[in-house]
Amino acid sequence: MKYKSSSMSGMVLQGKLSCAKKGIAFCKSQICSAATNFKAALTGSDYEECLAFEDDAGNNDDVDVDDGNYDSTGECSDDEFTNDCKTVPSSGNNVEVLGEEIPHCGTFSWKFPVEISQSTLDGRNGSSACSVIALIFAHGVWHERLHLQPTRSLSPLWVMLLFASIRVGNRLYDRCRHSLPQRFLSASEAATVAEQCVSVSVLSPLAVRVCDDHAPTTLVHQLSALCDGTHGNAALLIANEKTVLFLPLAGQSIALVDSHRHGDHGAEILLGRQTILDQFVGACQKVLDLNDDTYCNLSFIYF
Repeated sequence: MKYKSSSMSGMVLQGKLSCAKKGIAFCKSQICSAATNFKAALTGSDYEECLAFEDDAGNNDDVDVDDGNYDSTGECSDDEFTNDCKTVPSSGNNVEVLGEEIPHCGTFSWKFPVEISQSTLDGRNGSSACSVIALIFAHGVWHERLHLQPTRSLSPLWVMLLFASIRVGNRLYDRCRHSLPQRFLSASEAATVAEQCVSVSVLSPLAVRVCDDHAPTTLVHQLSALCDGTHGNAALLIANEKTVLFLPLAGQSIALVDSHRHGDHGAEILLGRQTILDQFVGACQKVLDLNDDTYCNLSFIYF
């Protein structure tokens, strides 16, 4: 017991308390990691099946989100679509995504390989399904009550959920937009497309930007309301015709999920602290390539 001390001085007691807190935090992270891996092992490669499709969905044709009319030009039946989604190989359960802390902002970042993004997964070349993918991913985190810790390896459940959300989101989008020009969808349009998988309510979009003299127009202010639990279960941000997802999480955390490709890497997930939202937004701003005065649309969603 080289470092044992019975001293009651304030400095020694403070040191003991600090060590105890570090020990408790380490134990919590180990328990969380074990629970996540155990659940992932039980879930296995059938994780995509948690995104259930309605059995009677085949009674309706595809909906054109542009004008509300039905589009019957699709060549894939609903049964074929559902079965295909469930038999796609490799759900990501064997993929390890490593992350690192971003200096000076209390934010952790996980960058997926370049072949894992909405526009590259399964050899795909391009995708405008980001809004649909974000809704499906948000529902998965909410439904499964998933947590996230700033560990070197991204939780396997988050990896598998992103794989499933991209695959199903792309297929829903392609089916809906079969004979129409490719474009991104608003949050409300995406909710219509994804209603076969998830039930979600979308509030009217708010115009926000990183910096503004009017506080309620800033992204920090609106994300603070999201974290307080007064404005939805999650939020979709549309900027530069791209949609990303903000998720408040347990333990005073908040996550950004971006399914797009970023140069030499694929999708990216950021994890920050709700207590320093300004620093988290600063990190998000760099990832999303936003100027201080770039106006974006933020839509809160409820499940």
